[in-house]
Amino acid sequence: MSEASSSSSVLSTRPSEENGVRVIPKKESKAAADCLAEAFQNDEVAQYFVKTRDTENWSEDERWTLHVRIMRSIVLAHCIKGLALTVGPNHDCVALCEVLRDLDNDSWYLVYIGTKPGAQGRGYARRLIEYVTEQADAKGHTCYLESSNDINPAIYRKFGFETVKKIQLTDGPSPVNLDIMVRQPISKSASHEITHVEHHGQTAETA
Repeated sequence: MSEASSSSSVLSTRPSEENGVRVIPKKESKAAADCLAEAFQNDEVAQYFVKTRDTENWSEDERWTLHVRIMRSIVLAHCIKGLALTVGPNHDCVALCEVLRDLDNDSWYLVYIGTKPGAQGRGYARRLIEYVTEQADAKGHTCYLESSNDINPAIYRKFGFETVKKIQLTDGPSPVNLDIMVRQPISKSASHEITHVEHHGQTAETA
């Protein structure tokens, strides 16, 4: 199993102020988690962990509370060990990532990226994805993510990601499909071309 390393030794914690990206401190972890909870409230993978046999008799309010608690735990964990990023005045878009030790190479795992429904269409997700991929490119590292949304793989491909495998989660009430996507490190010139195209196209709002 891969081992996550501390962000302090591998991940940059000083995003450029030009694009508004900043690191989320622990004291803001709840507000950031609430953004992800809202962004992923209808996501099949998020619901996979909430709508279980143990919760089949729960009310929607009880399931929502569990969903928020899960997100708060995940965000806090990434604030402590990993990297939690945000952009926008009110944690409008949040990304969580960590570095996985895999044999001789480091792979950057983009765990979550989500935008509040009311803040979509402002390019926030693009800024976060570009920040993460630029950091990975600078170190020559591969990026990895899982997409549960049928729309997003085409968007991620604009940033250099490619689907390498499709899997299905089958223990829930209904099967959940996931695209496993990988992005190889690219040169600065190639990265500039992708970014230029993305500025004139659609941006990802949730992963």
